[in-house]
Order: sequence, then C-alpha cells, then structure tokens
Amino acid sequence: MRPTLTLLALLALLAACTPTTNDDADASTSADSTSSTAPTTATGAVATTDVPDPTTTPDPATTADTTDSSDTTDTGSAGFCYGWQGADGPPLLDLHDRDGNLLTAGSELPLECGGQGLFMFGLYPTFGGFTPTGDVVDFKLTVDVDGFNNNPEGHFYNADPVGYWVGCDDIIGGIFGVLPVFPLDNLDDLTALDGKPAQLRVEMPTDGEPFIVDLEVTLSVKPDDSWSFCGG
Repeated sequence: MRPTLTLLALLALLAACTPTTNDDADASTSADSTSSTAPTTATGAVATTDVPDPTTTPDPATTADTTDSSDTTDTGSAGFCYGWQGADGPPLLDLHDRDGNLLTAGSELPLECGGQGLFMFGLYPTFGGFTPTGDVVDFKLTVDVDGFNNNPEGHFYNADPVGYWVGCDDIIGGIFGVLPVFPLDNLDDLTALDGKPAQLRVEMPTDGEPFIVDLEVTLSVKPDDSWSFCGG
C-alpha cells in the first residue's frame, strides 16, 4: 500500500507546479484592458464635444456685440466728431444756428460774440456721406448781403478754405463746431445788418464732387450781455 500512496502524492505535486499557459494569460490581460479603456473612451467623447469647431460659424445669439449703435462718430474705420454723421449714404449737409435750430429758407441767423472774441454769424453743421481725409475738412463759404458786399472779392464775406476741425481731440485754444461768418471790419454799426436777407453758399468736399448748399436767411442782430466779451 505504501508505494501507491507515494505515487499519488507525486502526481499531486506535479499538478500544482504546472505553469499557466499563454492562452490563460492573454485572456486575463484582454479582460483587464477592456474594462480600463471603456471609461477612457466615454470620457474622451464627452471632452471633444466641448471644443469649438474652428470651421463653424459662431451662433449670433451667443456672440457678444461690442458695437455701440448710439455712436455716430465711428464707422469702424476712423472716428470723427463735431457734426460728422458717418460715411454711409449720400452726402448731406445741414446748417444750424447757435441754439441748434435747423436753418431753412427765411430762418433768422443771429449775430453772436464768438469764443475767439469776435462777432460772427455762426453756422453749425451736421454732415456726412463721405469719410474725411484727415482731421480738418476744408469748407468754402460765400455770403452776399445787398448793400454790404464791400470786401475785395465783391461779397459780404467769403473764405476759401475754412478749415473745420473734425478730430475728436480738442486743440487748446481752438474754436470747434462752427463755420464763422465775420462781418466787415469797417462796419461800425452792426445793427444796420438786422433784418437783412443774406444769401449763403456753403461748399463741402466729399469723396467725389463738392456738395453745395445754397440758402437765403435773415440776419438778426440783437445785443445781449455776451457782447461785452467782444467789446460791444
């Protein structure tokens, strides 16, 4: 009986020492790899949906609009001030008095004491339909008043050019936003101009031909407290 037990014990020992086959190892490795890569694949798919596609157009509803639509002095290329209304549309030129009233046929144009210390009939323009070539727009003014067309060119007043500042940075000591029409230096009694009709011609350079406004107004000369600054 002892030899039989010895043989059985030997067979059991050999079975315990038998190495694992390659097929078993590969099956175990494959199972572990599948379980570890499944979460990674899912996570990666979610991540890629959060990255914007550079070939697509942003949704307008989610795109911030940084343009101030109330700003009429900037068209996106260059900004100008003092009455410039932008480059879009056909050329336009409106003239106003010192109180902002639009000048039309027969309107009163008041004499005022200007900030430069000189009497003037001030024309305050709003204009656009072109882009100025710089910070100064060169207007041309011609004014005729019957009985007072005594300047050397045979007009009441003419100036070519009148440099009108459209830059948005003020110049120290400058007078901005007005096209001044100065009375004759040798006219002692300014009130003699009160009620006189005046023919205005204002020429404005544009991207093409000059834009011209011809307008007849009535001069108004009413002394007020501000006249003292001009020595009146």
